[in-house]
Amino acid sequence: MRSIKYKEWSGGKTRYLTRLSAMIIRVIYSSFTSKGIVAIFVTGIVLVHAFPGVVLVMTPHPRLSAWMLIRESLFGWTYLTSGIFAIFTFLLVSGVTSNLISEDLRNRSFVVYFSRPIGITEYLIAKFSGAFSVMSFFCLLPPVVISLMIMATQTSPYYGDGLRVLMMTVVAGIFASMFFIPYGMMLSSLTKKKLYAGIGTFMTLSSLTIVGEFFSTFSPQWKLVNPMNVLHYSFEVIFGYGLPLDIDGRLYVITLFLYTVPPVIITILKIINEGEGA
Repeated sequence: MRSIKYKEWSGGKTRYLTRLSAMIIRVIYSSFTSKGIVAIFVTGIVLVHAFPGVVLVMTPHPRLSAWMLIRESLFGWTYLTSGIFAIFTFLLVSGVTSNLISEDLRNRSFVVYFSRPIGITEYLIAKFSGAFSVMSFFCLLPPVVISLMIMATQTSPYYGDGLRVLMMTVVAGIFASMFFIPYGMMLSSLTKKKLYAGIGTFMTLSSLTIVGEFFSTFSPQWKLVNPMNVLHYSFEVIFGYGLPLDIDGRLYVITLFLYTVPPVIITILKIINEGEGA
């Protein structure tokens, strides 16, 4: 038998970026090996992207325009600003973020993470990056592919306007991929149960949608409570149409802040508390 070659340990630590990339890959792998997430992903691709994409590409068009992506009616609904796009985004982010931190709470893994050259900031960046990578396969990549296909089948020989809209599509896809992740991570940090975190994320986002729509009959500013509207308004802003006239821009900015910054702060405080307890 051949002897096993043994390389003596030199006392060096695993490279910093290697540790971060391993955490990111773990999030991606666990997401795409989850039957529930894969089912949501495949169903969403077919209903949200494939059908509108075929219609947009097959319909004669001179060039790619922002109108086609967010305002053109496709048998009763629009592409990126349809409710079905937002619903599947809610479902997917709920599934992806459900186990981001709750798993480490169950396994008491924080003492292992933070005993190595990884701090809380790096830990959150790795978890966020993994979740963003998964979300981008639904919110970023398909719209970009559809936009490229529209440009490939346009009748006009001029592509300048189309390239500008393509860049807007990239920005919109990045925004949609990352916007709800802090909220999902916060709920994942508050419970050790993956199921509770996933259901909690989707149900609270859905409840806010219902509450916002109900009270919008009294004041249009209540529409900003609805996360679906916040997503749609953000697309309108990114593609150059601006906010609706009845929406206060300052309240819109405050809403963006509330959906992102406080959840991150709560998550950090929870992790610090768990790390000290470990």
